Amino acid sequence: MKQRLLGAIIIVALMVILVPEWLDGSGHRSRYPKTVEIPPEPVIKPIQDIPVPAPVVQPAPAPKPESPKPAETFIPKTDVTGWTLQVGSFKDKDNARTKVDQLKAAGYPAYVDTRGANSHTQYRVRIGSAAEKQSLEKMNAKLQSSGLAGKGLIVRYP
Repeated sequence: MKQRLLGAIIIVALMVILVPEWLDGSGHRSRYPKTVEIPPEPVIKPIQDIPVPAPVVQPAPAPKPESPKPAETFIPKTDVTGWTLQVGSFKDKDNARTKVDQLKAAGYPAYVDTRGANSHTQYRVRIGSAAEKQSLEKMNAKLQSSGLAGKGLIVRYP
C-alpha cells in the first residue's frame, strides 16, 4: 500500500510539472530561445584604402606681446651687482603695496621683492638700485627725516 501511494504521488507531481509544459505551447523552447541576434560584422577598410587629407597649412599666429609684470614685482635680472635700499619687510602683501604706493607718490622708485612660499612669504619693500652705497645712504637719511620710512637697510642688488 505504501508503494502504491508513493507511486501515485510521483505520477501526480510529474503531471503537475510536465502537462502545462506540453499543453501550453509556450514550453521550454519558447522561454529560452536558441537564436541570438548578432549584429553584422563591421566592414573595416585596410589602412591603404583610407584617403589621407592634404595637410592644412595655417599661418603662424602673430606673437602676442607679453603683458608687463606689475612694477612692484618686476626686478630685472642682471650680472651687475649693486645696492638697493630696503625700507620694510611685510607678511601681508597689501601692507607692502600700500608702502610702495606712498613711496612712489613721494617720487621714489619703490618696488616689492617677494621671497619665500606659502605661509612663509615675505614682501620686502625696496627703493631703487645704485652702484655706490653713498647715494643710498643719503636717500635713507632723507627718508628718515621726512618720516616716510624708518631706518632702512642697504642690501646687495639683485
